[in-house]
Amino acid sequence: MYIYWLLLLSCLPLFFLNSQKAIYLFFLAVFVSLFSALQSINVSADREVYFSFFRYFSYSSNENTSLKIEPFFYFLFTTFNKSMEFKVFAFFLVCFLGMMTKFILFYKYSSHIGLSVILFLSYLFLLQDMNQIRVGFAIGFMYLAMLSYFNGMIFRWFLLSVLATCLHYSSVIVFLSPFFIFKNVTQKRLMVILFLIGVFSIFWVYLGFSIKMMEFLAIIDPTGKLNWYLNRSDIYEINPIKRLLPHFLFLIPIIIKYDLLQSKYYHTKFFVQLYLLYVITFLILSPVPVLAYRISDIFLFSSVFVLPSLFLVVKEKVFAKTVVFLFALFQFIYVVYVLGVFEPYSLIITSQL
Repeated sequence: MYIYWLLLLSCLPLFFLNSQKAIYLFFLAVFVSLFSALQSINVSADREVYFSFFRYFSYSSNENTSLKIEPFFYFLFTTFNKSMEFKVFAFFLVCFLGMMTKFILFYKYSSHIGLSVILFLSYLFLLQDMNQIRVGFAIGFMYLAMLSYFNGMIFRWFLLSVLATCLHYSSVIVFLSPFFIFKNVTQKRLMVILFLIGVFSIFWVYLGFSIKMMEFLAIIDPTGKLNWYLNRSDIYEINPIKRLLPHFLFLIPIIIKYDLLQSKYYHTKFFVQLYLLYVITFLILSPVPVLAYRISDIFLFSSVFVLPSLFLVVKEKVFAKTVVFLFALFQFIYVVYVLGVFEPYSLIITSQL
């Protein structure tokens, strides 16, 4: 499992480079994309599933099968299924394009690029870009779309939302941006909204509305994915409080110094709203654990922008950076060694499908 540590080590130059970070981010995107694309079929939980898609769409002639998978990936699985080299290139292309969109976001909006990258590679990269590659590809475009809405570029928001939905169906949530992204949110309003939604979320879960809502939506879901999530509700158990506690602790100083932060970084208000939405969606969907992780992790991506800003609101800058770095290390150890999603890393070229 020690090979996975290369991901964290690859981030370290970003803490020392004063210039040319953009060039390094490009080569880092190439490296981590190769790391993901060249993994053997048995390394991550979902990689075998994606290889089975290549096989399925190379033999299936049923036109209705295209409804069960996103248009872009339907094209990918039907076009790049000729040989192992084509499949590996497809995995690399998807990961690289996804990484470039996210690294551009880090470069443009992060208050500390090194911390953002190490936070991302220690958790979300492993679960999404190494494993759930469709949402990993889509999430950068989802944030570009939501940022477009936040910046008042409505036509661009609509086009990027359509594009993101073609990459992963969960991106339809971006069309709801007018209901959860607000441009003028002060610290006091944020705290009141957070309290009211928090209370609502607790009652929502307690009264069982989450399950009822999912059962209703599953009836009209053409992909059948919601039924898949509901059928696994009894298999996985989660403790929402335990899961969300560190994020609550991080949010306390962020909200207290919210006005100061947004005066230094205008888009802080955007990312803080989505970070709070991560907490809310996880609470609301917690009775359906697998779905809770899948949907809330979309909004958890905002944390890689919010957490590095801790050093701007805490007097002890080195202490704040150390805390964020240790949190990234904790996430990495949890995913690689505890969660059980990954096997020891091996290259696809050393094994046969």
